[in-house]
Parts: sequence; structure tokens; C-alpha cells
Amino acid sequence: MTISSKPEEWYISNVPFYCHTEGWEAYGRTVVKDGREQLAILRERIEYLAQRRNKAVEDALQKFPHGDHILMVDSAYIPQVGPIERLLKDYVLSKEPMVLGATTWALHKRTIMPKVLFYDFWSTPEARFIPYDFEPQKDSLVGQFRKPLPNLMPVRSVGGCYIFPRAIWERGVRYGVLDDLHGCEHNYLCEKSGLPVYLDFNVRLWREPKVYPWARRVRVSFGIRTRIRKMARLQFDRVN
Repeated sequence: MTISSKPEEWYISNVPFYCHTEGWEAYGRTVVKDGREQLAILRERIEYLAQRRNKAVEDALQKFPHGDHILMVDSAYIPQVGPIERLLKDYVLSKEPMVLGATTWALHKRTIMPKVLFYDFWSTPEARFIPYDFEPQKDSLVGQFRKPLPNLMPVRSVGGCYIFPRAIWERGVRYGVLDDLHGCEHNYLCEKSGLPVYLDFNVRLWREPKVYPWARRVRVSFGIRTRIRKMARLQFDRVN
């Protein structure tokens, strides 16, 4: 299932699909504060998303009452059929109750040299600085962790596209808001599930990059605005 502003087309015929459009509001992922773009860590936004996801799951289970597992996928990833099918395959092969999520990536053209960065870093902070070619089983630390399949990494939460057993929903686990906002609605579900949570590096999904104009990319690359502010602050301190 997905939540979206409009009906979405689904491309995996043997997997039932429900698109929830009710109650859509234009909440952005980022906000601009003091001239800088920042992640929108707002309680109101998380509450809004949690309510919509809860309603989406409830409506989907009414439409497909015999479903045993729930796939939550953000609408941006729906056309990426191959990776989603691989996520479903790995989930079946794992043969144990878990929350299994895909890795999500974006080509960031915010500096002169574009970089591929992990996208859902708020829901999965453990992957914030992980490179695109990271392989968990080859890592000296992560490779020692117990995991049901190669290339899975234990994490506290996943986001963007993941699957979990319906059984946790029947136990009353829902999407919600964490008191200290250390994560979003995905984190709340994952942490309350009581299940192991894994990030699947066999599955890579992509977001459209946010491209800065060239002039801004140059400023960001060389920190021109930051340097000007520091120089102005030093000059002010000298005068005073």
C-alpha cells in the first residue's frame, strides 16, 4: 500500500495494492530556516503522516482481509518493480518474523561534485554516512552480526519501502509519534513492533535528486556564505 496525493498505478500483478489518497495535505520533507534548507522535524507533520498510514493500513486490510503481510511503499518508489520484487523475495527467504526495508538513495547535486547519499537517514540514522557500495557481510563489525540473509544490516528502523507481518498490527502496533522526535512515524512502528529490523542492501531504490543552481552549488562547495558570516562576525568583534 501507499499514501499519495493522487491514485497511483501498481505494476506487480500478483501483489494486491491499495493507494490511500484521503486526507492529503501539502507537508514538505524540508523547510527553509535562516536561508538554509533543513529536514522538517515537526510533530504536526509526523502526526499527520502517522494518521494517514494508520488509515491506509486499516482500509487495505478491509479490502484484502486475508493478507498476512503488509508492504508499505512510498509512491516515489512504486515504478521500481525489480527492487521491490527483490525485497519481497528476501523477506520470504528470511523465514522469520521481521521488518525488512530497502535501502534508499539519491544523487545529490548540491555541490560541484555530485554525491550519492543514503536518503532516509532520519528513519535509519545508522546508514546516514554509509557509501552506496557498502556490503554488510564484508564489514569487519557488521559482518559479525547474526542475520538471516547476506547483505542485511540490523537497524532500529527503516523507511520508504518495507514489509512486516500483519501479526504486529493485530497486536495493536500502529504508527505514531515518539516523545523526543528521534525518529518519524516509521521509527515508532519499528520500535514498537518488538521484531528484529533489517536494512536490505540487496535492494536499492532511488529518489529524484534535488539539484541546486550552479551558482548555489559553488557557494555550498566552497562555503562562501559561511566564510562571509565568519568575517563579518570577526569584524564586529574587533569594532566592539
